[in-house]
Amino acid sequence: MATFGMVASTKLKTFDHSYIWDVERLIGEDALNVLLNNAGIFIPYFTHDAIDRQKILDCLNVNTVGAAITCQADLNQLGKTMAVDLANEKMLIVQFAPGCVQSDMDNIGGLTAEINYKLLARI
Repeated sequence: MATFGMVASTKLKTFDHSYIWDVERLIGEDALNVLLNNAGIFIPYFTHDAIDRQKILDCLNVNTVGAAITCQADLNQLGKTMAVDLANEKMLIVQFAPGCVQSDMDNIGGLTAEINYKLLARI
């Protein structure tokens, strides 16, 4: 966890609730203004290898189950609900999609974060 004045960053693992408590301790009595979420893992796996159930389950847990909990169809309603529920907690709820971000899953299908940024700049 790193803190830079009024900005703090931390890793949050969707499958480990202890990370959630780390964020809660970081915020303390202060307000949380922006929460960026870039969830996803890529575990190297080859089809000719023996099946490793745990690798498959880990990927599904983070990339599918974690995403399904706050999937895009529910995200809009979740944001509205959180805005109402947290109105008295000094929290401003903002939702946006940053597009392709630099991660270990970058460059799948040829779309890299750099190309995505250039495309967004043209809009």
